[in-house]
Amino acid sequence: MALKPFYNDESDVPEPLRDHYMADDTGRHTLVVDAVDGYSLENVSGLKSTLGKLKERATIAEVDLKAFRTLERDPDEITAALDELENLKASTDSKSESERISQLQSELEKTRTAAKREREKEIAPVMEKNRALTDQLKSVMIDNALTEAITQAGGSVPLLLRALKDEVRAAEGDNGGIEVQIVDRDGTPRVTGADLKPMGFAELVAEKRADEQYAPAFGANGQSGGGTRQSVSNGAQGSLTPETVGAMSMADYARAREQRQI
Repeated sequence: MALKPFYNDESDVPEPLRDHYMADDTGRHTLVVDAVDGYSLENVSGLKSTLGKLKERATIAEVDLKAFRTLERDPDEITAALDELENLKASTDSKSESERISQLQSELEKTRTAAKREREKEIAPVMEKNRALTDQLKSVMIDNALTEAITQAGGSVPLLLRALKDEVRAAEGDNGGIEVQIVDRDGTPRVTGADLKPMGFAELVAEKRADEQYAPAFGANGQSGGGTRQSVSNGAQGSLTPETVGAMSMADYARAREQRQI
């Protein structure tokens, strides 16, 4: 009679064989067999399942190995090459992203530059007009200040205005307004007195009146501070009207004085 490896219940075990069966953790009564030379009694279902899986993996590995063998490369060499490929791919992706960001930044900078150029192009006429108006205002302020000072000193405005304008400048002050100043040849504002006050236009005209070079421009006026001119004539040379004298340059005026036309 063949012996069964286990019985589910002790009552199923034949009476003469009960001493050879022992209950296990599952409640079954399993035949007790001593292991000899690798032979023993045990549950091989799990082992068969494991062996089946290992056989399946071995089959797959063998198929993959055949593909690798066609490359004629060592497995370690292939593994290293795959790792290098992955690193190169990651580096390429990173470089591509960096290049894309650089391209976007370049495009943004070009857009900003183009917008700035268009804005400057639009406001250029306005700025130019503003500069022209400012220069015109400065010139008017200088002319008015000099004309008033020359007239009060009894000088000839046409003769002195052009000469004295080189010693006057109009500049924008710290408060944004325009200030008219008397300057020297270097463009430095001139000052007078112990308190170093800025030189005024009356002082500038008085300084020129005391200068022999400019004396003829004041001699044309026979009334002190009046601003009117006497009509003078020369029987041999004809007469010079006040308007003619006023339009003369300094050289023409001096020449007319030498020729006793005035």
